[in-house]
Amino acid sequence: MTPLMPLIQQMIIGGMVAKAAAPRFSSVTIILKILSSGLFMTGLVLILYAEYLWLDFFLPSYLSILIIAITLILLSTVLWFGAGKLKDTPSNQPPFDIPILLTEIFSLVDADLETAIRTNPKIAVALSTLIGFMAGKK
Repeated sequence: MTPLMPLIQQMIIGGMVAKAAAPRFSSVTIILKILSSGLFMTGLVLILYAEYLWLDFFLPSYLSILIIAITLILLSTVLWFGAGKLKDTPSNQPPFDIPILLTEIFSLVDADLETAIRTNPKIAVALSTLIGFMAGKK
């Protein structure tokens, strides 16, 4: 198995480096974000309505509506400043190097599997079957 590892490494690294990185577009993430935003807005409306009902019980209607308006202004201000804090800041981390990482991973896997395969050849058959199955599904 040791002579095959460099060949497999080169095939995987060549396949990853040769292809341009395609942007990952998933409709599931967009749908979940829209659903989350809708539920958040619904929750805010219900909280504000409950606050209005509670204040209307103790205060005149015009004062309860005024307090609800002040609550909305404060909430929008907090969200405005909170969104400003969430902006992406450039990190000082070095760029991610895929070939070096894959080489290290394969060398660790090779070192772990070499003794197990030498002592039990059935593991080699199981691994090759599994890899063939995964490649066939791809």
